[in-house]
Amino acid sequence: MTREACSLCRKAESEVRQLVSVQAGLICDGCIYHCTGIVSEADEGDWRRWRAGTLHDECSFCGRRGRDLGGLIAGRPPAHICRDCIELAAPSPGAMRRTWRRRFWLVKTAVKAAARLVAYTLFRGKAGGGSPTSLSR
Repeated sequence: MTREACSLCRKAESEVRQLVSVQAGLICDGCIYHCTGIVSEADEGDWRRWRAGTLHDECSFCGRRGRDLGGLIAGRPPAHICRDCIELAAPSPGAMRRTWRRRFWLVKTAVKAAARLVAYTLFRGKAGGGSPTSLSR
């Protein structure tokens, strides 16, 4: 029996919400969140320092060396990840927008359906002369 785990933090599949396959490794949603935050806040000076520290290390996902990529983000030793693999693992902003739009639409539809049910129940109660809860006649 093989246990799948995040290649960066080594957490088992049962300890994380989602594992995403990126080329030759798996990365959990928590590591994706942290790494995308690091990439968005890092400037070129940070990447130069990271490149110097990871010249001979390889990305645990694509196998390319730090000197070829301009630096790697270190995970739990000996794991590293490059910017390209982080971008592959992270959901695109368009996909995230579509997900939120879909969630909003589902909530809006549920609210409208509940309002229709309440209106129908009240109308039926007035039209039938009975209480609003007596729907079975």
